[in-house]
Amino acid sequence: DLEPVRHAAILIDVVSEGIDDLHEALDSGNPHQMAEAIEAMPSNLRTVGVVQAEICIGQFTAIEERLEQSFEMIESGLVTSGLEHMRAAVADAEAAGLRGDIMIRATNYLHCVDSGDMVAPPDLFTSF
Repeated sequence: DLEPVRHAAILIDVVSEGIDDLHEALDSGNPHQMAEAIEAMPSNLRTVGVVQAEICIGQFTAIEERLEQSFEMIESGLVTSGLEHMRAAVADAEAAGLRGDIMIRATNYLHCVDSGDMVAPPDLFTSF
């Protein structure tokens, strides 16, 4: 009659797997992966790792919004200020450990501008 022990072992395996996935997501620095890991936690289990991931997601989302704003600034013609805004946001993202698509786009964009592979158009307000 090992049924109760088997059930407990399965439950422990499921919870353990969820916690492992959450820790991998935290280590990844990708807020989208963190959100998926939180959602996949069995029975909406709230652990210290879940709370930590929620805090990271909030911080990372704010930085991602700043990166998006910098791209919008550049696209609207505010190139110099957009690049300054982007550099500051990338520095904050690197310090916080943010990784993900927007961070890759921003670092690649800055690399192209800095290496001369891409000539940034003049800022509309500083070119006069």
